[in-house]
Amino acid sequence: MSSIFNTLNIGYSGLAAAQVGVSTTSHNITNAESEGYTRQRVVQAAANPVNLAEGSVGNGTQIMDIARIFDNFVYDRYTGISSDKEYSEFTKNTLEELSTYFPEIDDVGIKSDLKEYYNMWQTFADNPDNDAIKLALAKQTETLSKSIIEVQNKILDLQSSVNEQLFVNVKEVNALAEELANTNKSIAIAESGGAYTANDLRDKRSSIELSLAKLIGAESFTDQIESNISIDSSSNEGYGSYTLNVNGFNIVDGGSFHPIHISSSNNPNGFY
Repeated sequence: MSSIFNTLNIGYSGLAAAQVGVSTTSHNITNAESEGYTRQRVVQAAANPVNLAEGSVGNGTQIMDIARIFDNFVYDRYTGISSDKEYSEFTKNTLEELSTYFPEIDDVGIKSDLKEYYNMWQTFADNPDNDAIKLALAKQTETLSKSIIEVQNKILDLQSSVNEQLFVNVKEVNALAEELANTNKSIAIAESGGAYTANDLRDKRSSIELSLAKLIGAESFTDQIESNISIDSSSNEGYGSYTLNVNGFNIVDGGSFHPIHISSSNNPNGFY
């Protein structure tokens, strides 16, 4: 029959499991405001029973895992929407600035100068021998040319500013991608024994993925998705091989990092 020491051990297993639960709850509360943090939950199960002649006697509880409450499918949609939002806002801000170079207000900008230019040609057509009109037409042509050159210079400055921003962003993308590859190595080492899931490292990886999605529209792919019904009906996690893809180009393969190269800050004519 089961000994008194085994009975005490059963009580100890319950206390130890409760302590882990309290620690995990404290960890969740402490990181409630931490960006990218995913709530964790303790998974318990009955320990292997003691088999006696009378039957199997319960042997307390054991901690099976401390798992993230994480839905990979929802997260993929969230990163996709975040990427679209960043792209739309960047496009909107750029086009709004560009539109200020072509005001619709009467008597302002190229529109007004072009209108006056055509009116002056019509006046000249009606009075081809009038020298004063010829001089006025030449003056209006000069005014229109200056307006066009001024707007052209503003557009070139805007293009240069966008190119410089792209150059800075590519440097940041490479830094984040390299950090992501190193994080993948750390996750592989931490989970190599299969004893537990590296929750905080996976949170770090998800946070980097979100940043890369916003910066360059990167998408992450894992070999397989496994559900965790013991945590939540919609909880699932990606395992296996890992890649981070940007328009068909893998910049991260597991623990390997493939940097994006750009020609220069002034002439980034593509990535390779």
